[in-house]
Amino acid sequence: MAAMEFVAASLTYSMREIWDRLLAARPGTFRYLHQKADNLNTMGNLLAMRGDIAGARSCFREGLAIAESLTPQDASFSTDVLFRELRESEKKLPTSP
Repeated sequence: MAAMEFVAASLTYSMREIWDRLLAARPGTFRYLHQKADNLNTMGNLLAMRGDIAGARSCFREGLAIAESLTPQDASFSTDVLFRELRESEKKLPTSP
């Protein structure tokens, strides 16, 4: 199980690096930003399943900040759905002490 958790953690951080590099090459690209926010939601959920609540919350908040900055441009990339999914994921986390 520990090996599986390591692989999941490695993949999530690798995905973050990929989107950061793409955005460095093409800053402000709507689809890249949208996809990064969506990946942050996935990463947050994986971190939450591993018990890393602080890491999960950080991913959700970063994703929400990106989603809030996006203006709707492409019907196939709904910012409303993205925003709702990130909010719902964050609400599932235990409250901070």
